[in-house]
Amino acid sequence: MEYNNVGIKSLALEDRPREKLLEKGVKSLTNTELLAIILGSGTKEENAVELSQRILRHYDGNLRNLFRVEVEELLRFKGIGNAKAVNIVAALELGMRGTDANAEKQSQIRSSSDIYQLFKPIISMCKYEEFWVLYLNRNLRIIKKEKVGEGGVHATAIDTKRIFKTAIDVLASTIALCHNHPSGTLDPSKEDKIITEKICKAGLYFDIQTIDHIIITDSSYYSFSDNGII
Repeated sequence: MEYNNVGIKSLALEDRPREKLLEKGVKSLTNTELLAIILGSGTKEENAVELSQRILRHYDGNLRNLFRVEVEELLRFKGIGNAKAVNIVAALELGMRGTDANAEKQSQIRSSSDIYQLFKPIISMCKYEEFWVLYLNRNLRIIKKEKVGEGGVHATAIDTKRIFKTAIDVLASTIALCHNHPSGTLDPSKEDKIITEKICKAGLYFDIQTIDHIIITDSSYYSFSDNGII
């Protein structure tokens, strides 16, 4: 439904997002209507639904793009102040954490896809590179996951000593590496291959095996193990 510069209260009851949710359930709402509920109100010039439409149009209607947004970026929209921007970012983060919690229910890693599904909601939408380590026991059950580095769009500094200190502290027998490529390219860089080899070799001294290194983009992943590099 299109809303043309009318107040929310002027709409039919079934077309008001909150009332629609109560009457028909949350699944009946469009992305625009859900965002309007988070915003709570609009401006003198446009209601909350119209403001939501404008924001979503800016991101081509793609929620994946909106997941990358930060408070400072939202403040550029007329009608969005600190409170509304914080509400949006908090709601998006809560949704991502919920997805993360569902992924972690699969506590045993059986394939590269399991690692991808675990980390996808965490780093696939990040604007900058983040490097994570998954610590596992001998049965490949998850002990802990930890971010060990973050950097720019194309590179991340990694402290190998930190990785193995944590591995020893939590009595991990196996680790898996994971980082994102905000650029969208799946191919591992020269630096990716070097750090992977370095970590694999270092693990030999502690009898800790590196089973895989996953590179994640916003739509897919690359597995070092599946491609015979590990």
